Amino acid sequence: MTQPEAVVVYIKIGGIQDYIFSSNRLRENIGASYLVKRATSCPDNGLEGWIDPSETEAEVIFAGGGNACILFYSMKQAKLWVRQYSLRVLREAAGLRFAIGMSAQFAYDPDQHDIKIYINQAHSDVNQAQNSYTTIPATLGLGVTAACRSTGLVATLQRNQVVGVPRDPGDYPISREIVAKTKVASKTSAQIDLAMNDLLQQINAFEEINQKYSIPRDFDDFGRTTGKYSYLAVVHADGNGIGNLIRILAYISTSNKHYIQFYRQVSELINTLGAAAMNATVDFLGQNIVNPAFKELTHHLERDPDTGNPFFPLRPLVYGGDDITFVCDARVAFHVTPVLLEQFTRQSKALITELKQNFPEETTSFPNELSACAGITIFRTHYPFARAYDLAEELCKSAKDLSSSLTGKKQSALDWQIAPSGRIHTLAELRQVEYALNASETLTIRPVMLDGDRSWRLWTNVKRAIQNFNRPWLERRNKLIAFQDVNRQGKQATEHWQANLREPLTLTQFAGLQHQDAWATDDVIEAGTLPKQLALYFDVIELMEHYPPLAEVQGV
Repeated sequence: MTQPEAVVVYIKIGGIQDYIFSSNRLRENIGASYLVKRATSCPDNGLEGWIDPSETEAEVIFAGGGNACILFYSMKQAKLWVRQYSLRVLREAAGLRFAIGMSAQFAYDPDQHDIKIYINQAHSDVNQAQNSYTTIPATLGLGVTAACRSTGLVATLQRNQVVGVPRDPGDYPISREIVAKTKVASKTSAQIDLAMNDLLQQINAFEEINQKYSIPRDFDDFGRTTGKYSYLAVVHADGNGIGNLIRILAYISTSNKHYIQFYRQVSELINTLGAAAMNATVDFLGQNIVNPAFKELTHHLERDPDTGNPFFPLRPLVYGGDDITFVCDARVAFHVTPVLLEQFTRQSKALITELKQNFPEETTSFPNELSACAGITIFRTHYPFARAYDLAEELCKSAKDLSSSLTGKKQSALDWQIAPSGRIHTLAELRQVEYALNASETLTIRPVMLDGDRSWRLWTNVKRAIQNFNRPWLERRNKLIAFQDVNRQGKQATEHWQANLREPLTLTQFAGLQHQDAWATDDVIEAGTLPKQLALYFDVIELMEHYPPLAEVQGV
């Protein structure tokens, strides 16, 4: 049946990363992530999503990942719904930037083939609206006011009034934006908080874990070994090839009704993928946390004052779509991140197989599976979290660049960095200042591919080297430091030092290298540059403190 007044509405959330990760308080990051998800999700599985035009003549084309697209059969109903949605976001998610675009009115016929035109119109309109967004200066306080500790804006409440902790000596004033973020990530005496409820619904591996452990809401919930170890890690992973899936949709030729169904299932695949990979990763850690490799970690877990249970050493922040971000104790980061990347590919293969079975003609050019890349920032517990996350994003891009140059983004890669204190550098500047010895020698082999045969720069090589480093050398920490220090003097000095050792230093063979030494020629050569000599074991020694050695974690 033709609908002569139909219109497509496109919603786009802007500045998502800044909104979620600009705060250095974990609870505010959690709440912000939940509000972004809520603003572009349909009501489902207990989530009170705000993309709900069920009371109007409309249908959702797709929703999730900070975007939503809705087909309204009436312009009047579209404008009414947009007004109600806008008011809700302004009231319940203060500080969240969003833009709304609309297509021209058209006569919608489910049997025609023109819906793509109007989706593209609405998308162009929302991009134009977002690009012309004018920042309105916040109305600052008049007279005597208190400033929010997180945003610097006018405070409206004390934090204790939101989290329900009376006479907390750490109480401080917060603005409307932080009130909204904190409220949805704080439990009351009657129920768990909304963000936690969504986490338990989407990552069902936490259901069993939650019986023995509490899930952290604040950075101080993560355990540390006083005087010995106080490092956390933020891991940011991003899928490869997701944009290509969306671009392929532009070339699909089918009826409007069928196109909307197909678009919706592709969107659902993307929305499900990150949660499925994160779920498998949490399950992996839940099963292996009793492994002897984590004995030092589990012995010092903080305990929840309400339940008496220890806190689980991992908390997902973003887990919908192809973007995944979580915080964990640094000692588990290098065990769970490879699992996450492997699971991303495995879960994508299963989901794409199902999609191809349902839509065989439309998916002929779809890949069989997708890969992902990750960046890991290791930082001390009181290091600015916003800065640590920014570095993780740079590391993820670095890994993507390697994956792109070697495999066309068909295989996974990762990069990592211990966050520096003091002067702030970009990742490229940091690598130049801290690791480059000269134009032809550098101390790091990062980034690395997860596995494969395109290069010897593999995580599997790094992992094996850490695990197989001779025990006498692990116990003689001074020798390890000496080996690392002599690497800083270059390849020739390292070879001379090794030749004069009383006891030969046994080095793990890197797969893909014909001759094993402490240095090797890089087989990843950037255009216009000469091959470099890379120190194979500088990264290995640097990671030993953060990757528990001599204990192989069982697989899933």
